[in-house]
Amino acid sequence: MDYDLYWNSDPTLVKAYLESYKLKTKREQEVLEWKMWKQGMYIYEALCDVSPVLHAFAKKGTKPLPYSKKPYGFEEEQTEIDQEQKLKNERLRAIATFNYLYRTTKKRFEK
Repeated sequence: MDYDLYWNSDPTLVKAYLESYKLKTKREQEVLEWKMWKQGMYIYEALCDVSPVLHAFAKKGTKPLPYSKKPYGFEEEQTEIDQEQKLKNERLRAIATFNYLYRTTKKRFEK
């Protein structure tokens, strides 16, 4: 809230701006906690993947597990895109089928 708005406008706006600020900081805190949790998941998975090599009595040919090829959450976005593409393909297939039926029916009635 700027100076002019504070001194020259409705005093109840202060309460609304304060509530908005509290909601904004709460949301920022939730996003920060989510990012920290996600980073912890990456670190935990990386340590679990490399742990066979760190074992004191590991066999000579032991190798770490491969690192994840996609980031977390990417599969969900990809499945949404895949579902949209499947729906589009089904629509195109239905249009092609109806066009085929229309042409064959039209040819029968012309004879």
